[in-house]
Amino acid sequence: MTLNKILRWTSISCLFIALVIPLIVMTNLYFPYIVGKNVVFRVFTELAFGAWVVLAFRDSRYRPNFNYLTIAFAAFLVLITISDLHGLYPYKSIWSNFERMEGLVTHVHLFLYFITATVMLASEEAWRWFFNTSLAVSVIVSINGISQLFGANGYLYNGNRLDATLGNADYLAVYMLFNIFFAIFLFFRSAGKKAWQWVYGIVVVLELFVLYFTATRGVVLGFAAGLLLAMLIIAIFEKQRKVLKRVAVSIIVIVVVVAGAFFLMRNVPAIRNNAVLGRFAGISLTDPTTQSRFLIWHMAFEGFKARPFFGYGQENFNYVFNQYYNPQLYGQEQWFDRAHNVIFDWLIAGGILGLLSYLSLFVFAFYYLWKKAANPWNLVEKSILSGLLVGYLFQNLFVFDNVVSYLLFFSVLAYIVSARRRSEGAISKDSSTSPLWGVMTVVMVIVVIVGIYETAWKPYEASATLIDALSSQSSLSVNLADFNKALGYNTTGRPEIREQMLQAADEVISASTVSDTDKNNFAQAANDQMLDQIAETPLDARYFYFYGTFLSGIGETTQAITELERAHTLSPEKQTISLALVSAYINNKQYDQAFALAKSTYLSETADQTSEDVYGSTAVYDNQPAVLMSLYGSLTPAVDEVGKAYLYTNNFAKAIIVAKAEVVATPTSADPHLLLAAVYIQEKDTPDAVAEIKIAISLNPDFAAQGQAVIDQLEGTSSN
Repeated sequence: MTLNKILRWTSISCLFIALVIPLIVMTNLYFPYIVGKNVVFRVFTELAFGAWVVLAFRDSRYRPNFNYLTIAFAAFLVLITISDLHGLYPYKSIWSNFERMEGLVTHVHLFLYFITATVMLASEEAWRWFFNTSLAVSVIVSINGISQLFGANGYLYNGNRLDATLGNADYLAVYMLFNIFFAIFLFFRSAGKKAWQWVYGIVVVLELFVLYFTATRGVVLGFAAGLLLAMLIIAIFEKQRKVLKRVAVSIIVIVVVVAGAFFLMRNVPAIRNNAVLGRFAGISLTDPTTQSRFLIWHMAFEGFKARPFFGYGQENFNYVFNQYYNPQLYGQEQWFDRAHNVIFDWLIAGGILGLLSYLSLFVFAFYYLWKKAANPWNLVEKSILSGLLVGYLFQNLFVFDNVVSYLLFFSVLAYIVSARRRSEGAISKDSSTSPLWGVMTVVMVIVVIVGIYETAWKPYEASATLIDALSSQSSLSVNLADFNKALGYNTTGRPEIREQMLQAADEVISASTVSDTDKNNFAQAANDQMLDQIAETPLDARYFYFYGTFLSGIGETTQAITELERAHTLSPEKQTISLALVSAYINNKQYDQAFALAKSTYLSETADQTSEDVYGSTAVYDNQPAVLMSLYGSLTPAVDEVGKAYLYTNNFAKAIIVAKAEVVATPTSADPHLLLAAVYIQEKDTPDAVAEIKIAISLNPDFAAQGQAVIDQLEGTSSN
């Protein structure tokens, strides 16, 4: 009995400790807001699960019973596993990366957490403490977030949005959404306990304040949708408590009136110019963010049609984004890894089967909430829980999950299952012990130790070692050794480590203080790792692009063209890749090919100014003056790329005209002065070159060290 108590309290304690992960920020890790939370969640989930399994073998009262939600979750996990193993990049589908830390590994842990919580938190009192613990942690997070408004705890997300210890305003917002509904639920669950109701009321007000300052439109709309649904149900079906019915109607009226008034006044300067309200006032079908979402969802639908049943596997949306890229997204993030819509995200990750199995979780949750037989909740409580689920699902149509939102979502599902087990008398009152409990104890000790090492410790070490590799060390050989050590863990984030290694190699090669031996060693190591990455992901344009631009930077132009052409084949419409290939063609003096590709890139989306200017510059290289006239109405427009093209083709007279036109058009830019300096250097005009470099330094202080080095070299050469 003593051992059973130890196992029981170990499991329950670990379930509660997992609620603290929103507070965890490990600054020694790559993606400090993400990795630390996930590894801690995995450790305590495995401990909770291991203790529960042994206890279940020792005491039959702790064994789970058949229920649709658990079966649905298990089916979802099986289908997603099939999708991940047969997807385009199973490694990433299983392990994810440091930035997201999702993938199959996380979903397995969520299932373990869910099934453990459904059994171990068997009483209403246990769940009350569970939700109270979540609220206590959320209050700490809220205070941390509010302190950001007063300049404490670092910068705000995107300049004006609270993110607290979540590191992302969207993540903080959905965390607030869950806890606001928890507080409302407990408020009504604590009828007759005035002190507790005051506490919950204060928490609601506090966290609504924080939710507002996250300025996360999707979550705020999701909260409003969930609240309106809950109030609507109460207003229609509440028969006994007339006061409550009137309160529900009043809340509906207030929300509708406030929303309507805001809509009518959305163009008032005081609203438009407000950092928070302006984001909500900007909601429209023509809003750039909305337009980009529509384009991405259309791309996702095209990808779904190509692999409709099991999808691409988790973490593989980038393949769809690259293949079906729409040039109208030129001004957006170029490497989207999510569709920002839960429907399309699961369609891509798991196909129609994965999506339906995910949605079945909500279907069975609502089934158990509203099933009449032995219902453990009154109408108001069911309405609030329903509002929470709807609000969460609604906001997920615009954002995506993280470990904290997943944890709270599956905790709610576990609570529904647990309450149903209790109300339907499914918890066994007779205890029996399996003779295999001793064997299972040994098995679970081994499983938990290996699990923690593989799924928590190794990702933690790889992330921490990557930070060491990116930090200043006693010598470059130490940095290189750290990169190799991080890769040696062969766990989460391997592609990210290789990308960072390649970027570090770029910096090493361009550094004047590094020996040729160190440069060659670093470059060769990065080159080998990128070749390994390309071998793992032969259909991913991203790595061909990175490798190609790296090769261009070190002068391996011919091979760079080969890699960039492969990237272009995999993502033919993405301007970032096309323009890098144009640059490589120019470096290899393949001017006709550069011109042809620049032209097609520009014509695919003529609103892209960068593509237009590159097209104009290739017209100089390929001697197509008519193109310059059609684009700019001049052979010497104030366009830096055109000026550089004249410089590199030794047409110094026109390069100077372009540069001087730029000085007039963009007086605060250092670029035209650097162009003038480059022309003067070619013409052996040292005084004018030095004068232009000094002006460039005054306009861009970050260029001071490099600019002064050039000045010293010029003046030294001149004196000689």
